Amino acid sequence: VDPIALDIPTYFEIIKHPMDLGTVRSKLISGSYKDINAFAADVRLTFDNAMLFNPVGHWVHEMAKNLKSFFESNFQEHLSRTGKKQS
Repeated sequence: VDPIALDIPTYFEIIKHPMDLGTVRSKLISGSYKDINAFAADVRLTFDNAMLFNPVGHWVHEMAKNLKSFFESNFQEHLSRTGKKQS
């Protein structure tokens, strides 16, 4: 997230642990995640940050809420299919 480019100068005052899907992608490609739970935590953090920064009713908040729900549903389905456990 680039608060200057996006004209959101208060971003880092509100969001203490920034994460975005571009970073998640980079970490996946580089093999930085130690396990599937670390990956899931970063995806959740991405959506949680978007909901924290943007008020309820804002399109970004609502999209993040919907995407998080979609992720959770598919993540749980993946865990069930593969027999992996969430820690």
